[in-house]
Amino acid sequence: MVRPVTKGMVVRTLWCAVAAVFVVAVVGPRWRSGFPPVYPDSHSYLDVASRNPWSPKFWVDQRPPAYPLFVWLFGSSPGWIVAAQTLCWVAAWAWLMSTAWRRLASRPIAVIAVVVLGLLAVESRWAMWNTQILTESPSGSLAVAGLAAWWRWFAEPGRFRTTVAVALTVAWMLVRDSNALSLLVVAVPAAAVAGVLHLRSERDGPRRRTMTLALAAVLVAGVASIGTQLAADRNTATFHNNMGLRWLPSATMREFFESHGLPVSPALEERSGKDAWADGEAFLRAPELDEYRAWAAGSGRVWAAWSVVARTGWYLDRFHGEIGLHTATDFAVYDSYAVGAHLPDRPLGPLDPAGSGKAMTVWGVAIVALAAVSLWRGRRREVCFVGILGVPVLADLYLSFAGDAIEVGRHLSGGLLRFSIVSVVAVALLADRLVADA
Repeated sequence: MVRPVTKGMVVRTLWCAVAAVFVVAVVGPRWRSGFPPVYPDSHSYLDVASRNPWSPKFWVDQRPPAYPLFVWLFGSSPGWIVAAQTLCWVAAWAWLMSTAWRRLASRPIAVIAVVVLGLLAVESRWAMWNTQILTESPSGSLAVAGLAAWWRWFAEPGRFRTTVAVALTVAWMLVRDSNALSLLVVAVPAAAVAGVLHLRSERDGPRRRTMTLALAAVLVAGVASIGTQLAADRNTATFHNNMGLRWLPSATMREFFESHGLPVSPALEERSGKDAWADGEAFLRAPELDEYRAWAAGSGRVWAAWSVVARTGWYLDRFHGEIGLHTATDFAVYDSYAVGAHLPDRPLGPLDPAGSGKAMTVWGVAIVALAAVSLWRGRRREVCFVGILGVPVLADLYLSFAGDAIEVGRHLSGGLLRFSIVSVVAVALLADRLVADA
């Protein structure tokens, strides 16, 4: 008996066809090259993966363990790693778009949301990371999948959905140190607030229990990440980059660090305007900077972390001045395998949420306005969910910018991608509920 062709079968076939075209466009043109690693960071991931997970050193090394584990699972073969990354990217976006289609009641809003998300997925400045042995690809895929998982959990909490959402969140944290730090910074005060609210309320529903579990998992993952960072001394170069390129040239920041023990010397003065690897890695090796390095490895780290809080205005001024440069770039310098030649650059044009500093402002204002109206209409749960999605993104953007003065655009790329997808989902979700109430 021949089964009749249904609308669902046609839709799924079209989805698979589009996904296949995307994978071929990303991987196909350079498949024979084998995608040899280009950047020093790529080689460091391969070096960690070569130790294999059975070595204790693997878990406390120069890189967080999640991505080297992924690399190891595919035999450290760049070609297969790239193929796997691209397939993970497709699966994550397909899951998010499917979630949007199922969870948005208004068909016009659902269609617009799915189309916009699809155009973000094929945008070359995001998709091209799949061809590099770098964490930007898995971090992006996990962020997209995590958003889909939490959205499904928000619609209908359950044990399985809780497990999937928390697991994806922890995996995303362990891919990059900056991911773990940015979420930990948000989770600590959130846990404190949740504790106070729990003491004042007798209600203990499934969503509250899940959020408690999620916060606990985030705290454990964040502490573990910071512990391995300190043990492996992973952030030494980033500290020196900031010192040479940001803090020493600034009278404000120089005064701040001098007041907290920075040992200024002629040798350190010469490092102004230079990164950790300039002049034969003088920041890392020059004997005349021994006293400075001892301070940097000790109390200097504490004061560097505190500066992000105490001098927030200084960092935000620079973030505001530079964000336009980073949103305007398509990261073409990292597109070693010419993915941009086969995929669109800015298919959303001026509507791209992370297409410019002004676009980010407009989308942000739209979300705040919709949230205000939703609160007025009594939609507190939806507004709370949007806040839970959005606040970590803002923290990620700020801390990624402040964390390292080198390759700032690349470090911001993950936060900009998350800003884009969270903005689209937030606007669609809030608008959908307002339409339903009309």
